[in-house]
Formats: sequence, structure tokens, C-alpha cells
Amino acid sequence: MQINKSVFAALVIAVLLGCEEQSTEPRRELPAPFLIASPDDMSPAERGIDAVAENNGIQLQWVQDDRFVQILFYRRAMDEKDFIGLASAAVEDTIYIDTNVELNKRYFYFATGLDAQNHIGPPSDTLDYQLVAKATNLRYLEEPNLFYWQLTDYLPDRYILKLYDDETNQPVWFSQVQSSYSGLEEQVKYNWDGQSALAQLQRQRRYRWRIDIVGPSIRSGSESDWQRFTLP
Repeated sequence: MQINKSVFAALVIAVLLGCEEQSTEPRRELPAPFLIASPDDMSPAERGIDAVAENNGIQLQWVQDDRFVQILFYRRAMDEKDFIGLASAAVEDTIYIDTNVELNKRYFYFATGLDAQNHIGPPSDTLDYQLVAKATNLRYLEEPNLFYWQLTDYLPDRYILKLYDDETNQPVWFSQVQSSYSGLEEQVKYNWDGQSALAQLQRQRRYRWRIDIVGPSIRSGSESDWQRFTLP
């Protein structure tokens, strides 16, 4: 659940001023929220701080803890000095996506937990991520069995192509593709590395695929929109 900054500020003020006899100091018996770190580039599990395919956003994910009723998020951009309140999430949620971000700018995040007595626990570890521009115009060309995509303004060293059976949600082929450095268009032949679960794609099956761009520094990159196709 995402809220704007004014609502977030009002929530924090209400927490701090709601009970005169309660201390505003962090309750050390409350744990810090556990924010999940970045996944491996080749992992099928989309867990942790990462880019998302659906939009230009940065995903934050945490481990659910029933001692909290709210998770409060704070953010600082690389060109800012201080952290500011960003949003809150309900206890039943485990994912928050920050869409108010700029490309090629690194953002830093931490979170605190709020319990039912309006006590705020200690801060989590700080995690960071930087988005780069997505690959676009994805196309699968049945003849000659090529995956094709375009870039906008950034030439990465490598890509991750992720192909799934869209009906079973099972991974079919994850491939690390080295950049050709030949311009803003890239293509790669299916199963060029021999790592696919299928020697040949099956007829009458629907597949989905995307291109993850590996960014210029640690914890940076992007995920393209999903592209789907069915072999006749």
C-alpha cells in the first residue's frame, strides 16, 4: 500500500504524539524489519530489492513479522543528504514498489516497524539500487529462431534473457548474453549456449520472455516488459 508524503508524515506524528505516557524512543524489544537483499541475476525468484518488469520502479521486499502492524519506509537519493519518510505498508504486505524514481540515480532505503501500541522499532539495514533504461521492442522471430530487442541510451556489457512457459510458469531458458557493442539493436539465437530445458520450442505453446539489463555497477539494472508469443 503506497501513501503520499503528507499522509505518511501525519501517520508518524500521530504515532509519536498519540499517547502522552508512551516513550518516543525506539522499543529495543521490537526487531528491525528484515529487508531482503538483491537476488542473483540468474535466479528465477524475484525476491529482494530489484527492478520490476511492470514499470520503472524499485521493488522492496521484507520478511513478514506479526509483531508489526505497519512497516514505515525511508529513502535518500544519492544526491540528497537526509532520509525522508517515503510510505507505509500494511503488515499483510511483503512488497512495496517505489515508482517515484529517476533513471541512473541510486536510491537508499531503510525501514522501521510499528506495533499495535504505536511503538517504533529500530531501523533495518540500508539497501540501495539504481535503475537504468529498459530494453524495448522485444520480438521473437520464428525464422531464423531469433530473439531481438532494442536499447535506448545505454550499452550494457551483458544481458539476461529469461524465457518461461507462460502456461505452466516454468523456466525454459535463462541465458547470459554478452553485448555485441554494435549499436542499439541486439539479437541472439535460441539455445545458443545449450542451456535450455527444451532443445526446440514446442508448437501450440505460449511463452513469455524478457530482457534484464545488467547495470554498470553493483545492484543496478532494469527488466523489460514481458513479451509473449505462441508457435503455430
